[in-house]
Amino acid sequence: MKPADVRRIRKELGVTGARLAEMLKTTRITVWRWERGETKVSPANQQLLEILLDRHRQRSSSAATSNRAAQELA
Repeated sequence: MKPADVRRIRKELGVTGARLAEMLKTTRITVWRWERGETKVSPANQQLLEILLDRHRQRSSSAATSNRAAQELA
């Protein structure tokens, strides 16, 4: 996973580096280092990032579908 991927995922989740660190049970400095390319994201944390992103996208998709359905009924 590239530093830009970590940053993109964090921004898509809409969280700060500190909040992402909490979600992954790591430190804000570690997330900062990943985003700068100073350290590599472990395979376990890569998998967690992908899971978080998938769940976020599923929730976003479900919310959009619900909003469209509500608008059609109005």
